[in-house]
Amino acid sequence: MNKKRKVTYSEEDKELAYLSFSSYKLVQGQKTTKEVFDKFRYRKAFYELAKRYKDFNSSIPIEKYTEYIRENMVPVNRWTNLTTFRNFLMIYVKQEPCKIALERSIKYLSDNKTSIDKISDSRLIMYIEQGNVSPWLVLKEYPEFFEHINQNPGNLFCRNMLSYYFWKLKAQQEQLIDT
Repeated sequence: MNKKRKVTYSEEDKELAYLSFSSYKLVQGQKTTKEVFDKFRYRKAFYELAKRYKDFNSSIPIEKYTEYIRENMVPVNRWTNLTTFRNFLMIYVKQEPCKIALERSIKYLSDNKTSIDKISDSRLIMYIEQGNVSPWLVLKEYPEFFEHINQNPGNLFCRNMLSYYFWKLKAQQEQLIDT
């Protein structure tokens, strides 16, 4: 006999799922309530998204990811896919305003009781891949890391996200560094 195991979701999963659902509906120009969500036929997809998004361990709000999957018409079966998340991350991080990115990154490091100068390069790469530390902070506090990562043949995703020329040009446009 093949018994189906009932999946349970934590309160945090449920809250994130509702937040995601609300954001999804807002992109469609609709407001919603928890009662509507509780009766929604595909709410399990939002529960799974919430659970997986926690696994991604990103400090970027789930609403931003939800907007991305909605606006790009990502099929439900790809919402929890790492490739989808990385595609979102690549776009979001490069469009995120400098001030917001710096605040988010500094808050993440502060919440984790560390700073950019106290973490290893491999941990920094992990934080960047999760969207927890923005290239803006790396450029500001640890610019030599750009050179190091761009000379390293490994980690193509991180190298693409940390294109030195892209961020240097963007910083010049934002007038953060001299031309």
